[in-house]
Amino acid sequence: MDKYSLYGLTIRGKGVQYIPGGKGANQAVTARCSGGNVTMM
Repeated sequence: MDKYSLYGLTIRGKGVQYIPGGKGANQAVTARCSGGNVTMM
């Protein structure tokens, strides 16, 4: 980040990334590591 935003200031990003994961994936990994049977849809 080149600079921090101030209240009311909008800073445009330089791009976007869509990366698999998040809360559901983290829960699935934990369930699988605990011996659960997991399927992601």
